[in-house]
Amino acid sequence: KKVFKASGDKTGAKADGAKKDFKKFKPKPKPKRPMTPEERKMAKPHYKLVEGLKVNWNKVRDRGTDGDVRSSTLVKMVDQVKDHILAVTLRHDASRIVQTVLQFGTPAQKETILTALCAKTYEIAKTPYGHFTILKAVTYCTRPEDQRKIATSLKGHFVSLGGNVIGSRTVESVLQLYPTNLTKGLKAEFYGQVCSYFTLRIAC
Repeated sequence: KKVFKASGDKTGAKADGAKKDFKKFKPKPKPKRPMTPEERKMAKPHYKLVEGLKVNWNKVRDRGTDGDVRSSTLVKMVDQVKDHILAVTLRHDASRIVQTVLQFGTPAQKETILTALCAKTYEIAKTPYGHFTILKAVTYCTRPEDQRKIATSLKGHFVSLGGNVIGSRTVESVLQLYPTNLTKGLKAEFYGQVCSYFTLRIAC
């Protein structure tokens, strides 16, 4: 009985060992096929949205487009992009779409874009593609309330923005195009907190 039990144990151990060896030598899964350029484009977020916007964008920027057609197309573009403005602004192939709305849109359409941008003006102004949108906003959003909104969104970040290679372009544009009453407090940030405090007190 002892011999039979021992031999049975050895057989079981061998079987277990064989199972382990079988698990070790499982065939490796085949490597995935590399994605084609078109598949990589389609895998990007908001691919369908951007492709649809590009069709309308080409109509708007064409100088031969009729004024009524341009206006109706801009309405479509704003409806398409209004919930994804920040995501579209930061894309290299879609930033110009938002810039076009700021250039050709109505004051109400510009305000829709500007409200979304002002939530992250400082961050967008330092990005390679997004900062062009901020420059367009500074140039084409010329109503006093729009200028005040942009200037307010830059408060507390003007020095850091001025020291950034990309962000300094926004600082330069604001100081050149905006009236003194809006830039006075922003300029004071370069001289420290005490100067900013007294400058604002005098302005008030």
